[in-house]
Amino acid sequence: MKPKNVSDASNDAFINQASKLLDQSEQQLDSNVLRQLRIARHAALEKPPQYNNWAITGGLASTAAMLVLTVSLWNTPMSQQDVSPLLEDIELLSAADDLEFYEELEFYLWLDEKQHTS
Repeated sequence: MKPKNVSDASNDAFINQASKLLDQSEQQLDSNVLRQLRIARHAALEKPPQYNNWAITGGLASTAAMLVLTVSLWNTPMSQQDVSPLLEDIELLSAADDLEFYEELEFYLWLDEKQHTS
């Protein structure tokens, strides 16, 4: 718990002063206004809570869309064209050949192109 400082003390004094003024003004109200205030309070308390139907509907719609997307992607078979680049990468990574060749592959391609053009 933090210690009270000057601003907290001034806030407390303001709240106490406002509370006293409101209590005094309530005592000065006539009976007709007090009756109307009580009726309004009871009507507000008896009103059932309202829920935001848009939030519920939006949540259900987004969940359904995610489910449809997941099922459609899960059931879509991968074609051979989609798999072949992956297999080539796996072959490159798992090869026990000299890695220096793959590191300098651009140089070898350039050299091959140079030989074909000259």
